[in-house]
Amino acid sequence: MKRRLMTVLGLAITVVSLVWALRGIHYHEILETVSGIDYGWTPLIFGGTLLSIWLRAVRWKVMFKPIKEVTVTEAYTATMIGFMANNVLPMRLGEVVRAYSLGRSAAVSKSAAFATIVVERAFDLMALLLILGVLMIRFEFDPWFRSLGYIALVACLALFAVMTLARLKRELVVRLVNASTSILPGGLQAKIEELLHRFLDGFEVLARGHHILIVALLSLTVWAAMASSFFFGFMTFKLALPISASLVLTVVCALGVMIPSGPGFVGTFEVAAKYGLLLFGVGEGVAVSFALYYHAVQFVPITLLGFYHLWRENFSLSRAVESEGDDADS
Repeated sequence: MKRRLMTVLGLAITVVSLVWALRGIHYHEILETVSGIDYGWTPLIFGGTLLSIWLRAVRWKVMFKPIKEVTVTEAYTATMIGFMANNVLPMRLGEVVRAYSLGRSAAVSKSAAFATIVVERAFDLMALLLILGVLMIRFEFDPWFRSLGYIALVACLALFAVMTLARLKRELVVRLVNASTSILPGGLQAKIEELLHRFLDGFEVLARGHHILIVALLSLTVWAAMASSFFFGFMTFKLALPISASLVLTVVCALGVMIPSGPGFVGTFEVAAKYGLLLFGVGEGVAVSFALYYHAVQFVPITLLGFYHLWRENFSLSRAVESEGDDADS
């Protein structure tokens, strides 16, 4: 019932977002714009994204080092499967699939894997906010864009504070959870405590200064690779925009797709890309055409590659989604 409600909510957000993005735009305007682009740059759009996914895998390996050694290949395969799952499942359930996939292939705790993904998202947000801060010094942006940055900053700092506190006061967190689950049967309470310890293990990267620095630097390179993908999109659409515009679009789109939605961030991405381009004087028709084409270039190959790795790993997507109560031993 809960999953069905999440699916309906995600699809509703997608529909509303698409209507918002496409309002006032005629389909023939989109077709005319897309027919005149330079398709030779298109492979490089996905190339930048593929590089960012590989860098994510390298970063995930570093984050897991305090817990257990995993290979870049294992991390990359799980990441690609997770990205594919985000394209076909609503409400970012791909993150659950990604954690389950690594837990299965590398014999690590799924709870710890999911915790590292939470930490990873915090580092992503911090990297994006650093980029945004530098851009705000360089450019004058609309108030709504600055507000978006401030809201994200507060959320990010709060998340880092909670994670750091949970790691430093681990026993207190365990006692509080045990107290709140004391009415449950002993076996179930013990299982919850075991899962909690494994989840808290995922925060151990925050205890090592050199790991924090490496993860922070890799986070910046992840988003630099994504910015290159957007820049190649500009070249595809023959838009004379500076590299800084690709960084702005990266930040706007990354923050936009953090909003839970239907499969593949359809709608939320289009709205974010459209308004990001409007900041630089791009016409609405071209902005929407860019958003739809760029999204398709990302969506199709990632989905196909993800299903390929799913097949190679003999992996069940439905099993992963239904795995909230399971775990893998380290």
